[in-house]
Amino acid sequence: MADKGDPKIQRERIERIAKEMEPNAVVTFDWDAMPSFLKWRVTHGPTGTVLLESSGDWMASELADNSDRQLKDLLTSLSAGRLR
Repeated sequence: MADKGDPKIQRERIERIAKEMEPNAVVTFDWDAMPSFLKWRVTHGPTGTVLLESSGDWMASELADNSDRQLKDLLTSLSAGRLR
């Protein structure tokens, strides 16, 4: 069984939830971040409009402790309401 705090699982989860919120969302991860940390931005694929400039650094285990609803609320907050 995979560890829910695994960064790969949390990256997939962030992408899935962002696409639920905006079907044309493109999530780009900062691969220079430390392995156990995630940092990402979200753009609108067709237009390139930035929906979320920078998430800041988040520990994968910290994100894993949040429900999908809480993660959606976080994305809404970080994007200043551009993701809903």
